[in-house]
Amino acid sequence: MDQLQKIPIYQAINKPVLFLGAERSLVIFLGTMAGMLMWMGGTWFTFFVGLVIWFIGIYYLREMAKKDPIMSTVFRKYQQYKKFYPAYTTPFAYFKQ
Repeated sequence: MDQLQKIPIYQAINKPVLFLGAERSLVIFLGTMAGMLMWMGGTWFTFFVGLVIWFIGIYYLREMAKKDPIMSTVFRKYQQYKKFYPAYTTPFAYFKQ
């Protein structure tokens, strides 16, 4: 009997895209918001508040990425689900978009 063909699965293909240990898009969004607060506030108080928001936000984003590296993507997909799916169909179900 012939052996099955083995195809290598490279680790770089399966790894999620993380930046600073968290999801890339969320880190960029958090950095943009904290940076805008620090820059546009114009006072030392808003600068330090922006730093606190940055460090606390990065901590929680890293914790979230440890549980599930693509949690925000899964949550966005989950939000698109309907609350109820009927157990039957209609003759016109094919034409509905």
